[in-house]
Amino acid sequence: GMAEKMEIPDLSVANGTQSYYWDFTFDSKDQIWLSSQSAGLFCIDSRNYKVINYKYNPGDSFSLFHDYSISPLCCDRQGNLWGATENGIFAYHPANRRFYNTSNPCTYSDQFIGFTGSRAMQMDKEGNIWVTANADRVARLSRPEELLSPLQHVMHIENGYSGQIRGFLIDKGGQFYFSTDRGLMRMNASDMRALHFGEDYGIKKLNKLSCGKNGSIYAAGEEGYSVIDPNKLNTHYSSTISILSKFKIFDSLVLENISGVYPEEIQLNYRQNFLSFEMSSSDLQSTGPADFAYRLRGLEDDWVKSGQRNYAAYTNLSGGEYEFQFMARRGNGQWGKYVTISLIVIPPFWETLWFWLIAIMSFLLLVYWVYRYRIDQIRKEEELKSEFARQIAEIEMKALKAQMNPHFLFNALNAIKYYVLRQDKEKAADYLTDFSRLIRLVLNNSNKGQIPLREEIEALELYIKIEQLRFDNSFHYEMMVDQTIDLENFLITPMIIQPYVENAIWHGLMHKRDGVGKMLIRFDRTPEGICCVVEDNGIGRVKAAEVKSKSAQREKSMGMTINHNRMNISKTLHETEFRLRIEDLYNEVSESAGTRIVLQINPLRTEQSSFA
Repeated sequence: GMAEKMEIPDLSVANGTQSYYWDFTFDSKDQIWLSSQSAGLFCIDSRNYKVINYKYNPGDSFSLFHDYSISPLCCDRQGNLWGATENGIFAYHPANRRFYNTSNPCTYSDQFIGFTGSRAMQMDKEGNIWVTANADRVARLSRPEELLSPLQHVMHIENGYSGQIRGFLIDKGGQFYFSTDRGLMRMNASDMRALHFGEDYGIKKLNKLSCGKNGSIYAAGEEGYSVIDPNKLNTHYSSTISILSKFKIFDSLVLENISGVYPEEIQLNYRQNFLSFEMSSSDLQSTGPADFAYRLRGLEDDWVKSGQRNYAAYTNLSGGEYEFQFMARRGNGQWGKYVTISLIVIPPFWETLWFWLIAIMSFLLLVYWVYRYRIDQIRKEEELKSEFARQIAEIEMKALKAQMNPHFLFNALNAIKYYVLRQDKEKAADYLTDFSRLIRLVLNNSNKGQIPLREEIEALELYIKIEQLRFDNSFHYEMMVDQTIDLENFLITPMIIQPYVENAIWHGLMHKRDGVGKMLIRFDRTPEGICCVVEDNGIGRVKAAEVKSKSAQREKSMGMTINHNRMNISKTLHETEFRLRIEDLYNEVSESAGTRIVLQINPLRTEQSSFA
């Protein structure tokens, strides 16, 4: 037959979504390009019917950037394929097989509106590609690389057209024709001024346009197919001149009977929020009443066609930039060129950006100040609590010292009494000498919270010598001090070790019946502080508990309780931590062989060092 069947992909369901073809075109290599609703772009080689499907690839910046709603297609003289989607424009460069895409805003006065939603695309006689978008805008493109930056050649269709462009045609003479939802529009590309042909010419809503060999325009619309002879369309632009008769703010007249030259901008403050415009027109070629159309850009985009009503009013405008545009026509002629009056409404200071920045900064500073004030208050409260706790601790420490000193003196005086009763004057004299030195140390340290470790060791040695004399040298002792300990700068609570030495003598060594009693006192340096070990070879805790000495039990209970309380208070007052461990010693046959006291003393302040 005369026709050959070509198989193309079935798009009834593509990717699980209902799809169909939008448009097609031929390139210079006789390849057919097909655009689809949701399946991307297809290229069919007309010689071997090989099909290539181009789709969006997220890993390739030069791939097709959108698979959906690819509608108009057009090939230029260089073999580049141009197309558009709802999200922007693309061009395919066959030489490097790259897609160039844009969805950037355009560089024109409405710079915040993207160039999207294209329905039509055409090539003019110079080889430029023209594409329509967003109702009243057209763009001229010549190279695919232009799409890598915001579009430069973007133009408004003048004469206040407001509608949706559905089709686009460039005739042999270079005239632009647009089919719209309101009829047909013809535009001169040199000045972008448009003529509108609607119901007055029997033309209604149109879709696609095509140009015949004789210059006729073929248009497909909702009511059928139309053939339009361009020569029968009114080719004259409107001679109607729009005039601003009055511009009032409330009842105050600001402008009157202005035509041609208008002020660049009119500044209003936020209190001037009732504006009224009176419009009129002048036309030397036409008579009869005038119709008016107006809009306030920044508030509304569509034209308000008010008929013969020549009055427009606006109230309660918020701060910002506006353009009041209006135009007129006589009879059923073309609309005259619209007039633009620029207005700037200066917002109240509390609606400005700088005010909100200052307000936010002030609020943040206030929050920070309240936060800092509260932190300072809490810190002061804690300091008061700490000071109060320290004062209470000092009072408790003094009270414990007041109990500790009589406890020690009572035991020492009992020893002196023992020697006097025995009438051993020489030993009594030696005892009194050491006792006086010990009493002097105790009295000197009685009002001190902490003393050097050297003084504590000296007091311990005097006390042990006194106890040796008291018990007729029935035990021996050995004092070992780590040479790396700084005895002058390491501070310790006075007489904190003495109760454990006393306990070892009275409850361990005093009741020993076999062999010589021995006691070892050792001070070792540790990473945290120092460790004091008091070790005896006495009867041990188990046998000591069996000794029926109520006096000894009372003294032990009193001395240990006082010392435990002093250690707790010292942690609060002097930031010194005490850790106590008691170990029972046994011989090879599991008999009690004495007791070991391990007292770890850790300064919590880093400036206090135990190193020499």
